[in-house]
Amino acid sequence: MSALEHSYQVELNETAFAEAKTISDVRNLLRQPPAAAPNMLIRAGPNASRCGCYDWPFTTRLVWPATQILGHPKIIGRENLKKC
Repeated sequence: MSALEHSYQVELNETAFAEAKTISDVRNLLRQPPAAAPNMLIRAGPNASRCGCYDWPFTTRLVWPATQILGHPKIIGRENLKKC
């Protein structure tokens, strides 16, 4: 099924594909128009334009120290980075 989806650039219904008994059933599945994608609406809150300004302080003051304390990351390959 995944090979057919990849070859024909379609998404097949797994249930309908499992029920297909003959080659012509599979051909009919491939000829069907694609199902409409669900209408996904992303709602932005009143502070949506300001959300990015909270990322940097949150990351630098909370996430990075927690990573250092809990994860003990080992940084290798610094010598390969360009000096700024």
